Order: sequence, then structure tokens, then C-alpha cells
Amino acid sequence: MTFRSAMSAAVLLATFFFMGSSICACSTSDPKVTLGKKFHFERLAAIQEGRTTKRQVEDLLGEPYKKQQLAPRREKWRYFYREEISKTFALVLNMETFVTEKEVIILFDGAFVDSLEKNFNQFTE
Repeated sequence: MTFRSAMSAAVLLATFFFMGSSICACSTSDPKVTLGKKFHFERLAAIQEGRTTKRQVEDLLGEPYKKQQLAPRREKWRYFYREEISKTFALVLNMETFVTEKEVIILFDGAFVDSLEKNFNQFTE
């Protein structure tokens, strides 16, 4: 093998190595809940004001993230979670984080849903 062909082979090998490294260097993490308690946002359609009870809400969404007594017959339940997916370079440097936040505020009058407010946000940090 001549010096020239050896250099060509070395350059070719180095090119494949760096191309492979750059393809494999970025990775994305599994979704991770970093705040709150995950719930089924899509089940909100089954909740009806004046008809759905606290028990039914809990069966649909689970235990709320936070409960607050507002008055003797008024209660506020907050369902919330923040989920993050991190994109890293070379398994060390965090390039960006994709964030999803879901929140539901349910007000009860006695045992029944009085009002429901939902928020859904997605952004990059």
C-alpha cells in the first residue's frame, strides 16, 4: 500500500467515524414528569357542569394535585403536571428541553362540578 492510498483510507475512515459520531451524538430523553401529578387530560370531555360529582371526577382523573376549601360548600381542585423531554449532545450538554404543561381547575358547589377551566401549554426552554 502506498503512502497516498494509506492517507486516502485514513481520511475515508476518519470521515465515516465523525459522521457516525455526529449522528449518534444527539439523544432525546423519555418524557419525565418534573412537577405535579400526571392525569388523563383527554377525559375532561366526560365532565359536565352541574351533573358530574366529585367522586366521578376522581374516578376519571385520579387524586388532584391540590385541593382547597373556599367556603363551606365551595371547593377548588387543581390538576397539574409539567412534563419535560431533554435533547442532549454527546450525552452531556443539554441543548434544549421540550416542556408540556397541563392544568385543570375544577370548582365544586357541594358535591357537583360548578365550573371547569383547562390550560395546555407547550414550549422550549
